[in-house]
Amino acid sequence: MIVGLSVGLSSAQDKSAGKQISMRNAVVATPVSATAETAPVTQDVDNGVQTFLKAFVAAMNAHDPEAFFRLQAEDCATVNRTGRFFRDRASLKIQIERLLKQSFKDYQFPPFRILHQRSLTPELVILQAAWQNPSLEPPPAPPVSDMVVTFLLKKSGSVWLAEEVDSHNVEGLPAVPGETQVFPSAGATKP
Repeated sequence: MIVGLSVGLSSAQDKSAGKQISMRNAVVATPVSATAETAPVTQDVDNGVQTFLKAFVAAMNAHDPEAFFRLQAEDCATVNRTGRFFRDRASLKIQIERLLKQSFKDYQFPPFRILHQRSLTPELVILQAAWQNPSLEPPPAPPVSDMVVTFLLKKSGSVWLAEEVDSHNVEGLPAVPGETQVFPSAGATKP
């Protein structure tokens, strides 16, 4: 457990008023456990996650922005594969509509393949999934980009909604379902 208290006193001259000002800053660290346990992934949670991922791919393959946005919380934060940050559905709307109706209009997306999944609580899941998207680069670039997409999903009633989505283009995704290429926690530089 970590507990800390830091109090600092300083003074500064308020040049506009010509007065001495005394400032007090206090920072209190709350007790924090050094290890965080996660809830087990139950069959109900796993079924909900699988339903979400299938609906996500179905919305993309139908090129239907409205179906896509029904899978996101209103304030779902998204970082796309080029690093652009969208703070909510409204800020992402123009890009998704353009991609689905123009850039990706003829593309059929493959299913996700879960690489890692953890239940933070029975209503909150974080997962990383392998996926492919059409390349945004001209030839000779490969026609598709391998990706890892991280979702933070929250149960809302009987459905799961994305609270946050983070996409990355990657090289060398594992070819075998269930196999992952991750760096060991010992800090080795190669998988």
